[in-house]
Amino acid sequence: MALKNHALDCLIIEKSREEFLEYGYQKGSLHRICKNAGVTTGAVYTRYNGKDEIFRSLVEALRKEQELCLRLLAKHYDECVLALGKSEGSSIGLEIKSLFELKANKLTNFFKAIAKKAFNISSIELIFNEEIEHYKKLLARCYKKKEAISLIEVVDSFQRAGWENLFNELESC
Repeated sequence: MALKNHALDCLIIEKSREEFLEYGYQKGSLHRICKNAGVTTGAVYTRYNGKDEIFRSLVEALRKEQELCLRLLAKHYDECVLALGKSEGSSIGLEIKSLFELKANKLTNFFKAIAKKAFNISSIELIFNEEIEHYKKLLARCYKKKEAISLIEVVDSFQRAGWENLFNELESC
C-alpha cells in the first residue's frame, strides 16, 4: 500500500483557498485546483470526499475558534468575566471592542470574497455581533462557572445553526 504524501496537503489547501476566493464555491473547479497544485484528482480524493469537504475544511477555523473560546472560558473563567463582562469604560474594554470590530470586518471580507453573487453580508455582521453580545451578557451576569459554560454551549448551538444556514446560502449563490 502506497503512503500518502503529506507535503501535498498544504499545497492542495492553498490552491483550494485561491480557487474558491477567486471563483466562489459553485464556479470553483476541482480540476483547476488539481492542475494548480500539480496533483491528480486521485491525490485529492484520498484526502477529501469532494469539493464540498475541501470547502468546509477551509472554513473549519471558524468552528474551531468557538471550541477554543469555550476551553479558554473554562480555564480562565474569572478573567473572561472581567475582560468581556466587566471591562466597559476601561482600556481593556476598548481593546476588546476594537478586536471584535476587526474580527467582524475580516469575517465580512472573507464572505464577500467567496460569495460571487448577491449575498446579504449584513447577516454575517449580525450573527457575529450577537454571538459576542451573548458571551458578554452571560459573563456580566456572573453565573457560576459550570452554569455559564452550559449556557454558552446552548447559545453556541444556536449560533452554529445560523452559521450553517449562511454556508448553505453561500453554496446556493
